[in-house]
Amino acid sequence: MLYLIKSGEYIKVGFSRDVISLKSRMRQYKTMNPNVLLMGLCEGTEEDECNYHKKLDAYKLYNRAEWFKQEALPLIVDDFKSGEMVDEFNAYFNKRVTNKSGEIRGISYEQLIKDYYED
Repeated sequence: MLYLIKSGEYIKVGFSRDVISLKSRMRQYKTMNPNVLLMGLCEGTEEDECNYHKKLDAYKLYNRAEWFKQEALPLIVDDFKSGEMVDEFNAYFNKRVTNKSGEIRGISYEQLIKDYYED
């Protein structure tokens, strides 16, 4: 499957073999950048991912091969569908946990993943 994520002013098209792999990737992205949002999913292969990267080459962020300026979004956004799964991913990976006083506290991504699988 292919996924489309957005981080600030930048987007990325990536490939993941299955939902479990996508969960792992989202955890990695969120660890490095807490503002990452999953924007959409579509069927596709690693070759399709490479084709998207070629299509967006003019919008490449410096020498970073897989991140592109958000101005490229109109070229591909219609290919990616959002929906319940995307909403669930974003809700899960962006949830905040409060303590007894109602203050937001940190929670490890390992614990988030464990909670997700248990849910």
